[in-house]
Amino acid sequence: MDDEESKKQMLELSLNEAVRREWIVSTGARIANIFDHFPTLSTIHRADKSLGIAMLESILLKLPKLRARYYSVSSSPQKEGNNKFSLTVGRVTWRGGYNKRMYLGFCSDFLATLPLETNVVVEMRPAPSFRLPRAPETPILMVAGGTGIAPFKGFVDHLTVNKAGTTQGDAWLIVGCQTKNNQLYRHELETAAENKVLTKYLVGYSRESTEPKRYIDVVMRENADGIRDLIARGGHVYVCGDIRIEESVRKALVDILGNGDAVKVKDLLPISPDTGTAALAQLEKEHKIHLDIFGAFDVQGMQKKQLEAALTKIKEIKVKNDP
Repeated sequence: MDDEESKKQMLELSLNEAVRREWIVSTGARIANIFDHFPTLSTIHRADKSLGIAMLESILLKLPKLRARYYSVSSSPQKEGNNKFSLTVGRVTWRGGYNKRMYLGFCSDFLATLPLETNVVVEMRPAPSFRLPRAPETPILMVAGGTGIAPFKGFVDHLTVNKAGTTQGDAWLIVGCQTKNNQLYRHELETAAENKVLTKYLVGYSRESTEPKRYIDVVMRENADGIRDLIARGGHVYVCGDIRIEESVRKALVDILGNGDAVKVKDLLPISPDTGTAALAQLEKEHKIHLDIFGAFDVQGMQKKQLEAALTKIKEIKVKNDP
């Protein structure tokens, strides 16, 4: 690649976010190996080190700050106490680029390699839009993919502790994972289902040799009647996982809510897609859809929107209750 080609590509990458993201995924490019992808930068650096250093400084100064990593707490203070909490972290590893180099998740690898009893500085951030309903009798549907089970483990702990003294609504948990070997908290959640803390505990496996391949949206459609009934009784829907989980759950809900007459999975094609879309929009307006999504490009922006939605809800409640 000559100077002109490098300039043209770098200009496009700097101006087009979609192209830049696709390029990063396909090449595995990182700041540490940026010179491997643009050899002319190395040529300039070797010819004039002061100019090369100035260019590198310019690149580094334009980089955004490393974003904080947020993890959902996977325990309940009512069970663990206020001085202890648990996290559920999947160690991220992947190969990328032309040389298939191994890359490690920045924060997950840091946590995975920490010696036991190491002190780590953390910041606790509230999640006002991702909490159990105030009324314990309100039914809930929890949908999780992979380590998205984290907040629901905390929810189940909370429900378990409070089961004896309250009248609890139905609590459904639908989980998607690859195999039974990576089915997180399997024993604890099966016990919760046996003890009627969970009304339903449904699992879809995508790579289990002894089970048919079923993704989360398939499990939801198989239980469409029950989900419609739960929502019709004022139920709240909670979704935690990566951006793909959110998309598949939304599509499934649109189909389910838009087809009230279907009783079989094969019949679950929406009679009126607009009906399902409108129903989902109404649930969001009523703050009955709660999202905890990771892997989205602008996580901080998404959390800001969730906080704004929660504050709006608080204002609406205050206005409603004021005489």
